[in-house]
Amino acid sequence: MIGPGKRSRFCRRTRSNREISRGTIKAVIPISLKHCLDTTDAVDLKRRLGATLGGLPTGTLPLRHGCEQGGLVDDHDISASVLGVEQTPDHVTARVGVFFTEIVGGCNCHDDPLQASAYCVIEVRIDRTTGATEFSPLPTG
Repeated sequence: MIGPGKRSRFCRRTRSNREISRGTIKAVIPISLKHCLDTTDAVDLKRRLGATLGGLPTGTLPLRHGCEQGGLVDDHDISASVLGVEQTPDHVTARVGVFFTEIVGGCNCHDDPLQASAYCVIEVRIDRTTGATEFSPLPTG
């Protein structure tokens, strides 16, 4: 049991760390990915971004919409693959596919949780000047 002030490893971020944008949740976190932009090579940019996203703290990426069975997100071991990058003078916007584990409770004998592979696509928008980063869920279909 989790005591007061403690967080479950599957606990989602509170609404104070998110904002509602056009009916979807966009993560607003104090993180800068400006170091990923220190290259002019598109392949190197994709590699840096994918590696950086895989190493972000748990609860950072908006993966909840990728849970198809109503479970909880276990983002301790994720794999991020950059699907495409668009560059403008002001921003870099990337579409990223993320594989993670969904924990679904009450599915097995004795209500043991089931671990299922899950996938979602997010948009990562990095401001070139400040490095401020926004994460938004995208439809996977």
